[in-house]
Amino acid sequence: GGTPPTTPPPAPVSSRPTASSRPTTLAPVTSQPTTGNPTNQPSRPPVPVTANPTSGCSELKVDVLTDRYAYETSYVIRDLCDEGKVLFTKDDFDQNEFEYTETYCVSDGMYEFEISDRCVS
Repeated sequence: GGTPPTTPPPAPVSSRPTASSRPTTLAPVTSQPTTGNPTNQPSRPPVPVTANPTSGCSELKVDVLTDRYAYETSYVIRDLCDEGKVLFTKDDFDQNEFEYTETYCVSDGMYEFEISDRCVS
């Protein structure tokens, strides 16, 4: 019985470099997989997206801390300015309770980050 756990819908992430000559901290991007089971572990602090106006590229850093079922975790990053085109995916998490870090170069725009923690029976 009971109601299955739900995951809130993904939120768009805006990455807009400024015209200043030094890097600027933009919208925070962070997420952790969920299993539907509460834990007593605090959430990790947000990871900032940092724009470097001289390179024309914004660094998008994604930190994922897996749970005891790493293989159930995956994510996708979509470009909302290009009809939701999938830019990056990761679904090869294989180490349980391990922190993975990926860094991507993105241009000025709006992005959607969606993380999944599927339950495999």
